[in-house]
Amino acid sequence: MKRVPFFILLAVLFTAAPFWACPARAQGKLPDDLLLPADGRRMQGMFRLSDEKGGTWGIHLQCGFIQESTGNVYGSGMYLHLQGNNFYAQSNQGLLNKAGNEVQIGPWNQMDLVVYRRIKIFKKEGLARWLEIIHNPGAAKRVSVLLRTHMNYGIQSLTTSSGKGSFTDKDFAFVTTCPNPTAAATLHVVCGPMSKLRPRVLQQGNRYDVTYDLSLPAGGTVVLAGFEAQRPSAAKLQPMMKKFRPRRYLRDLPMAVRRLIANVRASGGPDDMELDREEHADRVILRDGQEFLGTIAKQPAFRVATARGELTLPAERVVGMIAWGAEPGRLRTLLTDGQIVTGTLGEQTIPIDIATVGRQVIPLRDVRAWSYRISKRRPDETPFDGPYLRLRTGDRLAFAADSVPFRLQTRNGVVDLDPAAMLSIQLDNAKHNLHRAVFRNGSELSGLLLPEAVEPKLQLGGKQTIPRDLLTCVEYAQEEDADSQDLPKLVLADGDVLRGQFDQAKLTLKGKYGQMTLQPGNIRTLQPIPDRTSWFRATLWNGSTVQGLLETPRLRFRVQPGPAVEISPARIASFDQPNVLPPTNVIHNVAELVVQLGSESYKDRKAAQEKLIQMGPGIVPILKKHLDDKDPEIRQRVRDILDELTAVG
Repeated sequence: MKRVPFFILLAVLFTAAPFWACPARAQGKLPDDLLLPADGRRMQGMFRLSDEKGGTWGIHLQCGFIQESTGNVYGSGMYLHLQGNNFYAQSNQGLLNKAGNEVQIGPWNQMDLVVYRRIKIFKKEGLARWLEIIHNPGAAKRVSVLLRTHMNYGIQSLTTSSGKGSFTDKDFAFVTTCPNPTAAATLHVVCGPMSKLRPRVLQQGNRYDVTYDLSLPAGGTVVLAGFEAQRPSAAKLQPMMKKFRPRRYLRDLPMAVRRLIANVRASGGPDDMELDREEHADRVILRDGQEFLGTIAKQPAFRVATARGELTLPAERVVGMIAWGAEPGRLRTLLTDGQIVTGTLGEQTIPIDIATVGRQVIPLRDVRAWSYRISKRRPDETPFDGPYLRLRTGDRLAFAADSVPFRLQTRNGVVDLDPAAMLSIQLDNAKHNLHRAVFRNGSELSGLLLPEAVEPKLQLGGKQTIPRDLLTCVEYAQEEDADSQDLPKLVLADGDVLRGQFDQAKLTLKGKYGQMTLQPGNIRTLQPIPDRTSWFRATLWNGSTVQGLLETPRLRFRVQPGPAVEISPARIASFDQPNVLPPTNVIHNVAELVVQLGSESYKDRKAAQEKLIQMGPGIVPILKKHLDDKDPEIRQRVRDILDELTAVG
């Protein structure tokens, strides 16, 4: 278990917590630089602009929604609702920036909140950006923010960033098309690819709703960013969605403003390394607020004194540094492979050549942050090149996965954790003091991580002894396996979730009318019956439901891929198997009838098709495996059978 002193240390070290976790500004006025300059030109009625990709944008200046668009594809796009109330600026005016490509609407006072909308058109890129600025002068509160869009000709198709037809918590954007061939396809980006705050997206008829649940700190401000694009076809938008990086379209905003955006990360690299980088210059920001843009003079390496000894970091592997804590000269260094090294740099300096000024040689103890310009060698997005160990010192160290044999002590024994099956191991759990192993297939298992200290082989060289209490997280991969949602799911009473299959030949239920032997692969759902100890109701592959006393005292469940876990029936909250299979004899029967679908006799083909339909929707998973049969006659009849069985199911 974690010890109290390290929770105290964590509170001291992690002072740069996300703004939604603590009040960013306990004051009654909006932060500086958040609004457009007040001396801008005011315009009435409609803000119109065309981009260089053929997109037409007409923004209604009373509500801030899209009223005019390419081929009139939008009926009304990006209409803002706050707790069910429509955004409405009574002046019907907008404040235009000097470049003429961004308009600000508001203020709108609602629920003791002050709301502005900023809409910018990026002409060259063919993109529009919305900033929803919500200022809360009073006490902390939670609000629901809805962005509603009506598509003028309906929604013919919707494809998300993960390739699915409906939005999930793994998506950040989606593309829609409509039946009208003259209207544009549209891209809708609703959060950053790595954002922690993600909305719910619901399509209903010709509209879709994007809903955010926001926590507003007392006296603080929250900003939401959204992006829209129009192109002649979805094929033009799919590559844009795949490579979309919201920060590219936020660089015109000061970092202090970017940090207020709840649904997009403020900068590249790991979540807590907010390096403000430029495309055309290196940058040095001093503790007193001075800022230098230029070219950092070439140097071979940086010597960093860490808690575990001195490390020499080659300059070509360094992206930049940011001050860490109150001690001058103590900085966190971000490397090109995503590692973070924290330590002091003593009397070392950073020389930067500035146009018309010359070279300035700056002691690193005076630096708040510095970074090299964005380049091919040092890209904006730091790649995941783990696995990594995250430490309470702020370090993120790459290590050889096979050098640390992690194990988890669970309620029912010790489980070996295979690095190839793991997503992460989280040692800081807000709900309880247990550690949590998260698998790439979406499984989550809680317990106590073993051993108490590790000696990983570090990518930076050598082995070091790291106490378990110094770890906050072990990162093995970034994303779950794409097909993990198709695996059977066992949910336990303590919140653990296991994806895999029961690793035993049978489950035995003793019911009112006798004993029943169930094959795990034939069970669609398994639910405990309230107030009846160890009694369960099982739904089988063909829709039958049976119930009884589960006589098996210990169940063995195997995570796929992953370890086998011993489970007490009393811990089961639910079991669900989306692709449940029929018994073996039924599978064989289906296979024989599918072959008969290709018979030379029409009578035999028709008889086989009728028999398969009579078997019911339970055989659908088996039939789907024959959709790629070599015989076109079989393929067509299988499709016809599936259409009928799906309609019945």
